[in-house]
Amino acid sequence: MLYCASNVSLASLEVLANSQTIYDIETLKLVIINIPETVSINILEEESLAKDWTQNIHYSQNVGTNWLKKSNSLVLSVPSAVVPIDKNILINPAHPDFHKVEIIDMVDYHFDNRLFKTHVF
Repeated sequence: MLYCASNVSLASLEVLANSQTIYDIETLKLVIINIPETVSINILEEESLAKDWTQNIHYSQNVGTNWLKKSNSLVLSVPSAVVPIDKNILINPAHPDFHKVEIIDMVDYHFDNRLFKTHVF
């Protein structure tokens, strides 16, 4: 499964939320892709998820695994557990329409150093 975000800010937050150390994010690439509007997209709304879905990683993984097994759409749009109003985009590389996904650009990505200062509020 390709795990993507609907915007760069969300992708950044997802990386930070899932990284163990600062060294995990030293050499990242930002891959910009295009998904044609003509492909099949399933949209999963937050209301249809379990109440504890943001805290229950196994539940979320099972939702994704079940979607992959069904393979009835190329894309699944899901709420982000980090920022539920934003959407993560899951792409099934085994789907027959995967060849329609196109890489537009790939660039080095570096986090702003201000994110890693110690703040005392």
